[in-house]
Amino acid sequence: MTMWHRIWQRHSIPPHEIHALPWDDKILIYASEEIEMEEEEKERKKEEQRKQRGG
Repeated sequence: MTMWHRIWQRHSIPPHEIHALPWDDKILIYASEEIEMEEEEKERKKEEQRKQRGG
């Protein structure tokens, strides 16, 4: 899944509308999604560590 399709699923903004936005707006949307993905990854790793420790 591309980043634009992920944004579409989360925020209901179709990829063609994202592509039509000014560059600054696209970068802001993309960066906020990147941050969210990093947070999800950190949470996933924490959960894996808890499971490995038996909790």
